[in-house]
Amino acid sequence: TTVRERHPVNNLLGKIEGGEQNDKAIIIAASRTSVFKGTSYPSYGTAMLLSILQLFQELKYKFDWKPLRNVYFASYGGNEFNLAGATELLEENAGPLKDEIYSVIDLSQLTIPTGERKLDIQSHPLLQEFFENEENRFGYNVNVRDVQEYGDWIPLMANGVPVSVISSPD
Repeated sequence: TTVRERHPVNNLLGKIEGGEQNDKAIIIAASRTSVFKGTSYPSYGTAMLLSILQLFQELKYKFDWKPLRNVYFASYGGNEFNLAGATELLEENAGPLKDEIYSVIDLSQLTIPTGERKLDIQSHPLLQEFFENEENRFGYNVNVRDVQEYGDWIPLMANGVPVSVISSPD
Protein backbone atom coordinates (compact mmCIF):
# COMPACT_ATOMS: atom_id res chain seq x y z
CA THR A 1 0.00 0.00 0.00
CA THR A 2 1.29 3.43 -0.93
CA VAL A 3 0.41 6.35 1.30
CA ARG A 4 0.49 9.73 -0.41
CA GLU A 5 0.14 12.91 1.57
CA ARG A 6 -1.13 14.77 -1.49
CA HIS A 7 -2.53 13.30 -4.68
CA PRO A 8 -3.89 15.63 -7.38
CA VAL A 9 -7.61 15.43 -8.14
CA ASN A 10 -8.79 16.97 -11.37
CA ASN A 11 -12.34 18.24 -11.68
CA LEU A 12 -13.88 19.82 -14.73
CA LEU A 13 -16.49 22.51 -14.21
CA GLY A 14 -18.30 24.37 -16.97
CA LYS A 15 -21.14 26.86 -16.85
CA ILE A 16 -23.88 28.05 -19.18
CA GLU A 17 -25.21 31.43 -18.10
CA GLY A 18 -28.93 31.69 -17.45
CA GLY A 19 -31.16 34.29 -19.01
CA GLU A 20 -33.37 35.34 -16.11
CA GLN A 21 -32.06 34.22 -12.72
CA ASN A 22 -28.27 34.40 -12.70
CA ASP A 23 -28.21 34.00 -8.92
CA LYS A 24 -29.69 30.47 -9.09
CA ALA A 25 -28.19 27.37 -10.69
CA ILE A 26 -28.30 23.61 -10.93
CA ILE A 27 -25.39 21.22 -11.32
CA ILE A 28 -25.57 18.28 -13.70
CA ALA A 29 -22.72 16.03 -12.66
CA ALA A 30 -21.03 12.69 -13.18
CA SER A 31 -17.96 11.01 -11.79
CA ARG A 32 -15.35 9.83 -14.26
CA THR A 33 -13.03 7.72 -12.12
CA SER A 34 -13.31 4.09 -11.13
CA VAL A 35 -11.03 1.57 -9.52
CA PHE A 36 -12.42 -1.13 -11.79
CA LYS A 37 -11.70 -1.80 -15.45
CA GLY A 38 -15.05 -1.61 -17.14
CA THR A 39 -17.30 0.36 -19.40
CA SER A 40 -20.43 0.86 -17.33
CA TYR A 41 -19.58 2.71 -14.14
CA PRO A 42 -18.93 5.61 -14.40
CA SER A 43 -18.21 5.87 -18.12
CA TYR A 44 -21.81 5.79 -19.29
CA GLY A 45 -22.77 8.58 -16.87
CA THR A 46 -19.87 10.68 -18.15
CA ALA A 47 -20.96 10.01 -21.75
CA MET A 48 -24.49 11.14 -20.83
CA LEU A 49 -23.10 14.28 -19.20
CA LEU A 50 -21.09 15.11 -22.33
CA SER A 51 -24.11 14.43 -24.57
CA ILE A 52 -26.31 16.76 -22.52
CA LEU A 53 -23.58 19.41 -22.59
CA GLN A 54 -23.31 19.07 -26.37
CA LEU A 55 -27.09 19.40 -26.72
CA PHE A 56 -27.15 22.54 -24.56
CA GLN A 57 -24.27 24.06 -26.56
CA GLU A 58 -26.05 23.38 -29.86
CA LEU A 59 -29.23 25.00 -28.53
CA LYS A 60 -27.23 27.98 -27.32
CA TYR A 61 -25.30 28.63 -30.55
CA LYS A 62 -27.77 27.51 -33.22
CA PHE A 63 -30.94 28.94 -31.72
CA ASP A 64 -29.58 31.65 -29.38
CA TRP A 65 -31.20 29.76 -26.48
CA LYS A 66 -30.43 30.34 -22.83
CA PRO A 67 -31.66 28.37 -19.85
CA LEU A 68 -33.67 30.38 -17.34
CA ARG A 69 -31.06 29.73 -14.64
CA ASN A 70 -27.35 28.99 -14.71
CA VAL A 71 -26.42 25.38 -15.43
CA TYR A 72 -23.11 23.96 -14.24
CA PHE A 73 -21.67 20.77 -15.71
CA ALA A 74 -19.30 18.99 -13.33
CA SER A 75 -17.10 16.00 -14.00
CA TYR A 76 -15.56 14.78 -10.76
CA GLY A 77 -12.25 13.02 -10.37
CA GLY A 78 -11.31 10.99 -7.32
CA ASN A 79 -14.74 9.50 -6.62
CA GLU A 80 -13.36 6.16 -5.46
CA PHE A 81 -10.94 7.90 -3.13
CA ASN A 82 -13.25 9.19 -0.39
CA LEU A 83 -15.26 11.43 -2.75
CA ALA A 84 -12.20 13.65 -3.14
CA GLY A 85 -13.35 15.34 -6.36
CA ALA A 86 -16.70 16.61 -5.12
CA THR A 87 -15.20 17.58 -1.77
CA GLU A 88 -12.38 19.57 -3.42
CA LEU A 89 -14.82 21.28 -5.79
CA LEU A 90 -16.99 22.37 -2.89
CA GLU A 91 -14.01 23.49 -0.78
CA GLU A 92 -12.56 25.58 -3.62
CA ASN A 93 -15.88 27.24 -4.48
CA ALA A 94 -17.74 26.93 -1.19
CA GLY A 95 -19.14 30.45 -0.97
CA PRO A 96 -20.29 31.08 -4.54
CA LEU A 97 -21.53 27.56 -5.26
CA LYS A 98 -23.33 27.06 -1.97
CA ASP A 99 -25.23 30.32 -2.37
CA GLU A 100 -26.06 29.78 -6.04
CA ILE A 101 -26.82 26.05 -6.33
CA TYR A 102 -30.34 24.94 -5.52
CA SER A 103 -30.18 21.40 -6.88
CA VAL A 104 -27.76 18.73 -8.11
CA ILE A 105 -28.54 16.00 -10.64
CA ASP A 106 -26.00 13.18 -10.63
CA LEU A 107 -25.75 10.82 -13.62
CA SER A 108 -22.78 8.70 -12.46
CA GLN A 109 -24.79 5.53 -11.88
CA LEU A 110 -26.47 5.32 -15.26
CA THR A 111 -25.55 2.25 -17.29
CA ILE A 112 -26.09 1.07 -20.83
CA PRO A 113 -29.82 0.42 -21.34
CA THR A 114 -30.93 -3.21 -21.48
CA GLY A 115 -34.05 -2.49 -23.50
CA GLU A 116 -36.32 -1.92 -20.53
CA ARG A 117 -37.32 1.67 -19.95
CA LYS A 118 -36.66 1.77 -16.20
CA LEU A 119 -34.96 4.36 -14.02
CA ASP A 120 -34.21 4.44 -10.32
CA ILE A 121 -34.22 7.98 -8.94
CA GLN A 122 -33.02 8.74 -5.46
CA SER A 123 -34.11 12.24 -4.63
CA HIS A 124 -34.55 14.79 -1.90
CA PRO A 125 -38.18 14.80 -0.66
CA LEU A 126 -38.70 18.30 -2.10
CA LEU A 127 -38.06 16.99 -5.63
CA GLN A 128 -39.79 13.60 -5.49
CA GLU A 129 -43.16 14.92 -6.63
CA PHE A 130 -41.53 16.28 -9.79
CA PHE A 131 -40.08 12.88 -10.71
CA GLU A 132 -43.28 11.03 -9.80
CA ASN A 133 -45.33 13.26 -12.12
CA GLU A 134 -46.44 11.25 -15.18
CA GLU A 135 -45.69 14.18 -17.55
CA ASN A 136 -41.99 14.16 -16.58
CA ARG A 137 -41.38 10.43 -17.12
CA PHE A 138 -41.20 10.36 -20.94
CA GLY A 139 -42.39 6.76 -21.10
CA TYR A 140 -40.01 5.45 -18.43
CA ASN A 141 -41.02 3.27 -15.50
CA VAL A 142 -39.58 5.34 -12.66
CA ASN A 143 -38.93 4.23 -9.10
CA VAL A 144 -38.53 7.32 -6.88
CA ARG A 145 -37.19 7.03 -3.33
CA ASP A 146 -35.12 8.90 -0.76
CA VAL A 147 -31.35 9.13 -1.25
CA GLN A 148 -29.99 5.94 0.31
CA GLU A 149 -26.54 5.50 -1.22
CA TYR A 150 -23.20 7.25 -0.96
CA GLY A 151 -21.61 9.11 -3.84
CA ASP A 152 -20.21 12.42 -5.03
CA TRP A 153 -23.38 14.16 -3.94
CA ILE A 154 -22.73 13.60 -0.21
CA PRO A 155 -20.58 16.75 0.31
CA LEU A 156 -23.28 18.83 -1.38
CA MET A 157 -26.08 17.19 0.61
CA ALA A 158 -24.14 17.86 3.79
CA ASN A 159 -24.21 21.55 2.88
CA GLY A 160 -27.98 21.60 2.41
CA VAL A 161 -28.21 21.22 -1.38
CA PRO A 162 -31.10 18.98 -2.58
CA VAL A 163 -29.77 16.08 -4.68
CA SER A 164 -31.28 13.77 -7.30
CA VAL A 165 -29.37 10.65 -8.36
CA ILE A 166 -30.59 9.16 -11.63
CA SER A 167 -29.47 5.57 -12.09
CA SER A 168 -30.28 2.34 -13.84
CA PRO A 169 -32.08 -0.26 -11.71
CA ASP A 170 -29.17 -2.68 -12.06
